[in-house]
Amino acid sequence: QRADIIGRGNLLVFCCCCCPCIPPWFSLPECLIKNYMVQADSSVRGDHFERYSGFCGQEPRYYYDLLAVYTIDGQGTRWTRLVDELAP
Repeated sequence: QRADIIGRGNLLVFCCCCCPCIPPWFSLPECLIKNYMVQADSSVRGDHFERYSGFCGQEPRYYYDLLAVYTIDGQGTRWTRLVDELAP
């Protein structure tokens, strides 16, 4: 499975004006930034995705792994042990 990640923002940021009360309404074009994630071959029930990212027309490259450490019910997954090993 694959999910495209589309960045959204507000054009006022380019004018050095940050106004949090104005919601994002502008989608960044794919020629500037292209992000997506694909389900890894080792994924079990959607617990492992590989994230890809590309900027300024470059072909997206592997960026990082996205691991689900808890289920929606709060139960641990096979990745839960990594929280204790890697978290500060």
